[in-house]
Amino acid sequence: MIFADIPKLIPFIDLEDMGLFSCFYDFVFFIYREKGQKSITIQRAVAAWRIVLNGRFRLLDRWCNFVETRPTLSR
Repeated sequence: MIFADIPKLIPFIDLEDMGLFSCFYDFVFFIYREKGQKSITIQRAVAAWRIVLNGRFRLLDRWCNFVETRPTLSR
């Protein structure tokens, strides 16, 4: 699956360049969408955030836990 290959792309992208990072972030969320959907599930969003924001967002674990434990967000 392509999901497993996304972390392999990170070393080849200058993620310090905010324009490139934004494009990469959008690409990851586009890939994680289910066919025909405009948005993604909480589970897929958390998986994508853990890949893309790892080492960039110090509150990543707290954010993911917050999102996963909010019943109104998980519907």
